[in-house]
Amino acid sequence: MVTIPFELIQAIQAGDCVLWAGAGFGALAGRPGWSRMLARLVKQCPPGARQQLRDLLEQGRLQTVLRYLHRHLGDDVTLVLEGVGENKPLANSGASLLTALPWRACFATTCAELIQTIYAEAGREVEVLSHVDVHRPSLRDHERMFVLRTPPTGRAMRADAALFDVVEEVARTRTILFLGFDVDDPDFAQILTLLDRVGRGRRHYAWLAHVTRPEVEELLETHNIEVVSPSDDGDVARALYALQRCLWGVPSGESRAEVDLVALDLARALRSVPLRADLAADAALAVTVEELELLLSHLPPADLAAVELGALLRLGNVMLARHRHLEARRYFSEVLRRGSGREYQTIARFNLALVDHAEGDALAAVDGLTSCAQEDRTAALVPPRFEIAELLAHDRALVRLGCVDRESGEEVEIGVSALSRTVGGLEQERFYRQVQRAVAVDHPAVQRIRGAYTDGRLFGVMAEPLSGFVLADILAQEGRLELERACEILEPVLDGLAACHARGVVHRLVDPRQILITVRGPVLRSPGFLPCASHRRASVRAGARGYLAPEILAGGEPTAASDVFAAAAVLYHAVTGRVVTSSMQPPTSYAPDLDPRIDQLLAHALHAEPSMRLSPRRLRVELSRIRTMPLLLVSRLDIAVDRDAASPLRDRGYAEAPTMPSA
Repeated sequence: MVTIPFELIQAIQAGDCVLWAGAGFGALAGRPGWSRMLARLVKQCPPGARQQLRDLLEQGRLQTVLRYLHRHLGDDVTLVLEGVGENKPLANSGASLLTALPWRACFATTCAELIQTIYAEAGREVEVLSHVDVHRPSLRDHERMFVLRTPPTGRAMRADAALFDVVEEVARTRTILFLGFDVDDPDFAQILTLLDRVGRGRRHYAWLAHVTRPEVEELLETHNIEVVSPSDDGDVARALYALQRCLWGVPSGESRAEVDLVALDLARALRSVPLRADLAADAALAVTVEELELLLSHLPPADLAAVELGALLRLGNVMLARHRHLEARRYFSEVLRRGSGREYQTIARFNLALVDHAEGDALAAVDGLTSCAQEDRTAALVPPRFEIAELLAHDRALVRLGCVDRESGEEVEIGVSALSRTVGGLEQERFYRQVQRAVAVDHPAVQRIRGAYTDGRLFGVMAEPLSGFVLADILAQEGRLELERACEILEPVLDGLAACHARGVVHRLVDPRQILITVRGPVLRSPGFLPCASHRRASVRAGARGYLAPEILAGGEPTAASDVFAAAAVLYHAVTGRVVTSSMQPPTSYAPDLDPRIDQLLAHALHAEPSMRLSPRRLRVELSRIRTMPLLLVSRLDIAVDRDAASPLRDRGYAEAPTMPSA
């Protein structure tokens, strides 16, 4: 007696089941199976190859024969396979049972027209579609049952994006019943390969003849396909009769297709986002979060069961990149709760470590990163020589770690940037050359670089350890600084920037997050290096918003002049409490108590034309002059009149550089 799974019957009743028909359906009209069809085609091959092909058929190597035939006979193979026995009348009364079952759709390689004929004889008209003729076929576009003709060869299946999309839709949102196949049929093997590319979806079922227990286990474990009747002879009519008999004895269930379709759309919207958070920042920022929120609103409240594990990790990365930490934690934790495989578990814990840091749990962050690296070296951010002692910062494009050298016991700070792709040797050589130039920079206001490492995807820069207060945190807490205090911070930084430029090093990353107030004074953290610090990366641009020179926003490469712009933008932020924007106003508009000379100085340093900007040393000298030589004997009224009439920031007149006033 055949035992048919309850879930399969419910899927058929709910109209959620897609029948994938094999060559065995041809028996309903007296058509031959795969072996006999291929044997007929072998007769059209060159005489020297016929016997070898017949031997392959005897050995059951049908895929090899089919691929050979397709290479040498081309599309004629498809026409012959579709036309074998097409004029024969239906020889089996069981054919009518096919139309009694409420299939959502039918996919077929060799018998699409036969199935259409069976429905026609039952008085029902069904349309036969081709994945080639229809632009991106989808079950959403067809309310009525239809037949989709699929290609017979693996090459055609692999190359067709439209076919992949519809198979992905069916595999993830419907239940498939494979009927009329032998386990060695070439089209069945190609279908399994295609399903491997799609990934695990729903549980599917196959009615197979003469299949061994190891094959049954492999289909279930590898492809999530449960064999219904391994001891049966695979007779299609008998299978249809058994399905019909069971159909009405099982209570009907509700369709899950709508929820699964939303989950599929969510997975597709997130497909470009890597699973690991440190690799995902650029792609995560490119995703339209409003689209994700719309899709999530159509899922059952507080129910993520329909969302696949990979989509949950990617969704968490999108939220983490946007500093929505509670939502990111929820999605990563759901992956852990489901008890997924080791790879997903490790990635989820790695991502949660970054969430822990963002929420202020430094100990949990270090423990998470360390345990992930111990279990899987691909999750390690630093070489085994180093032990992570502290997660200092994570700003989308960069993870900054405090480490201890296990060999020497020395402390070292390592900034790690990761790319979602692996770059080649030339790019890696350029990275090392940039670092070597930075190692030569020796200035107390610049963090000293000690070395670097890369594997083409992970780029680490080792530097002296620093402790202190980050300027960005100070500005976030205090809003704005007194001009004298701001100058005391920026003047050493400008000296350090000049030292970098003297060694041919463009810093690239000057902003308040990169300025540390230490016991030895303000220090500019290590420069950024290509390819990680490219301003074409969304994560780098997002982190530097408000400090990027116009030429960089226009797609140009950073230069010493763009570093000056960034430093001036930091000063503007420090004295006004506001970041530089396209509608920038003079600093005294926001802080009337400022020395009015700062307006003209920043107008010069923030000039839209790079060649008109001051050098770091000149900017430092002028700042020092303003700080140490107060403007005296000038009427505030005169200052206001002069500012309204001639300020280059007020009227946006950047064509002519302002003259620096003398003290």
